[in-house]
Order: sequence, then C-alpha cells, then structure tokens
Amino acid sequence: MSYDDVHRYFDKLNRIEDPSEPVFIDKDFIVIHSQESKLLIQGDRCNTHEKILAWIPYLCDQSWITPLLIKNFIETAEIYHKLKRASF
Repeated sequence: MSYDDVHRYFDKLNRIEDPSEPVFIDKDFIVIHSQESKLLIQGDRCNTHEKILAWIPYLCDQSWITPLLIKNFIETAEIYHKLKRASF
C-alpha cells in the first residue's frame, strides 16, 4: 500500500464519521439522511457485501433516496467494515 493509498483511506475514514455528510457513522450505525428523512442502519446488518446488497431494494423504495445516497451508503459500509471492493 502506497503513501497515497493510506492518505486516501484516512481521508475517507474521517469523512464517514462527519455528521455533515449525507451518509456517516454514528456509534455502530450508518446514518443516511437528507432534508426529508433519516435512516439508521445497524452496522452488523451491513457488514458483508451480501448484506449491503440486500439493503438496496429497500433503499430504492424510499422516495427521498437518491442514487448518490445509495453509492455513499455502499462506500461508507465498505470502508467502515474494511471490505474490499470487488473488481471486475
């Protein structure tokens, strides 16, 4: 892992704990929020890729969820649980 990789990782780690972000970590919850609503997901309910994927249909059914919030949720869960993103 290069210095730049480590720097990017810590930047992301700091961002996921920042409540001003639309998706962030609060204790053991991933919080997704917008001006319209807020959703708290327990960390252990999205600690694998399979569990993260299982949340997507539910999130898509919420009228206030945007594609960007879903992307941020996936990225935040992966970083928080130290999951490696699959490469194709």
